[in-house]
Amino acid sequence: MSRLIRSLINYRSWFYLWVVIYRLIFVPLVNETEDFVVKIEALKSCPW
Repeated sequence: MSRLIRSLINYRSWFYLWVVIYRLIFVPLVNETEDFVVKIEALKSCPW
């Protein structure tokens, strides 16, 4: 029983670790990509 609980805690800690990695790496990447796309769209729509 305690082994099951320990493995569950272990699983959840890995899950949180992946969430933290995701938030640290992918979220800024996505934000930068969106900014880049917005800049390209703004350049395309410029009259000059």
